[in-house]
Amino acid sequence: MANISQISQIMQALGATRILLKPLSNNDNSKQQIYFGGSFEVLQDFPLGEIRADGESSKGPIFKAPLKLLWITPDGKTEEAINSQVILYPKYPEIRLSGFLRGCSLAPSKIMKPPTIEERELFASRKRGMILGLAEDKVFAYTGSWDEKISEQIQEYAEHNQGKKVLSVFYEYYSSLADSQDLLLRKLKEIYSKGPIRSRRLDKSGNIIFYNAPNGAGFTLECEFGIVPNGNANPDFLDWELKTRSKSSTTLMTPEPDIGLYRHSYVNFMKAHANRRHPDKFYFTAKHHVGMRNPETHLTLFIEGYDPEKRKITQSEGGYFLKNDNGEIAAGWTFSKLLNHWKNKHTKTCYVSYKDVEIDSSKHYYFGPKVCLATGASIEKFLHALSTGIVIYDPGCKYALDPSTGKWRQKKRNQFRVSAVNSASLYDNYKELNLSEL
Repeated sequence: MANISQISQIMQALGATRILLKPLSNNDNSKQQIYFGGSFEVLQDFPLGEIRADGESSKGPIFKAPLKLLWITPDGKTEEAINSQVILYPKYPEIRLSGFLRGCSLAPSKIMKPPTIEERELFASRKRGMILGLAEDKVFAYTGSWDEKISEQIQEYAEHNQGKKVLSVFYEYYSSLADSQDLLLRKLKEIYSKGPIRSRRLDKSGNIIFYNAPNGAGFTLECEFGIVPNGNANPDFLDWELKTRSKSSTTLMTPEPDIGLYRHSYVNFMKAHANRRHPDKFYFTAKHHVGMRNPETHLTLFIEGYDPEKRKITQSEGGYFLKNDNGEIAAGWTFSKLLNHWKNKHTKTCYVSYKDVEIDSSKHYYFGPKVCLATGASIEKFLHALSTGIVIYDPGCKYALDPSTGKWRQKKRNQFRVSAVNSASLYDNYKELNLSEL
């Protein structure tokens, strides 16, 4: 019969980089769905598809995201349960897995059916055990019945490894990224030891280009890590996002609005709301704070469908909206948009201090010695920070005539920023370190 080690090794051979265990309660079944915890952290750790709003129910607003889940057998066969999805209930909050049996002949349908009253009494002290193998774009699953040795092993592992409990209901059995923090700090100390580094960036082919623009710190640090600038939202180094920070604010993320005039016509948006205007240049660069009308752009920022006292989403179609004096949305970010962006971007973040100097008429950067390691950045904390003004909307958008071509060009940068002093409020764990002391 299968055991934890055997199934774990099969999953790793199939590409899983992390193995999680879960003793299943009687309520973890095909009717009541499998409970994935009461924290939105699951969004950041599982390879979910696009999160979408799915209306309201007696449980409040609902969001759903597809999950590519494949059931496996002890001999390594796999088959996808094509209807698998994660359902989010922000009101509680609560996250559940559903649709994990339909359309899959390998799915353990008998094991996952709702237990009878007699079965509930019979198995009151014994649990089925589930193993999940998380890969880059999919999840492998195996579940043993009440009588299988593997279920007994999972239950014993959970009882004796409370320190390895993760995401509120799972237990970490294996992770290929267990030492990622040590590898990150080792690399950062190496960069710190180099002293001043000339401002640079990598082009799309990975070639070094010297670069003297004001935003060179982030590009230079990425260059030292061998990171080619790109627009995706994946972490920069292993499972860590890198952020450079001087004494001013740090940009958390730059999501494009998914609703409003900006979305339908960037040109009309800029012509209507640019706060700096020239005959051939329009700039939208004014900071906006929740509930305060900006006199330069004539827009007011609202967060709707959110209860700041309970710190919960109350409407699935709510979000963060810039509105004109007529109440029309000029630009907005729905909760679906914010959830999708945040889940990819900020599982773990490392803030790296820097200072810049001029050497031989070229800008150089010293990185460190102070760095901050931040983990546990939940969407709940982020939304609260938006509603209280800890995170502000600080755009850097431009629409200008290029004199060399005679064509108008767009530069879009919608920045959500936080000051260094307020950064810790976004995370469960925030640790300051000095590279010179490591």
